[in-house]
Amino acid sequence: MDEDGEAIDYLRTVAPRLAVPIHQAGLAPVHQKMHCGLLCDLAPDGTEIAVLEHGVPQDVGAAR
Repeated sequence: MDEDGEAIDYLRTVAPRLAVPIHQAGLAPVHQKMHCGLLCDLAPDGTEIAVLEHGVPQDVGAAR
C-alpha cells in the first residue's frame, strides 16, 4: 500500500478530533497541496486537518 493509503487508513481507524500532517516540509508545494487535499477529503466526520505553517507556533488546545 502506498504511504497516502496507509495515512488515510490510520486516520479513519483512529478518528482523532485533530490531525496534523508532520512530513510536509520535504514535499514540493504541489505535493503538499495534493497530500493535504486527500487527508481533508477522506478524513472521517469530526476530524479537522490542521496544516501548520513551518516555524510558526500554534495553539491547538488541550488534549481531551
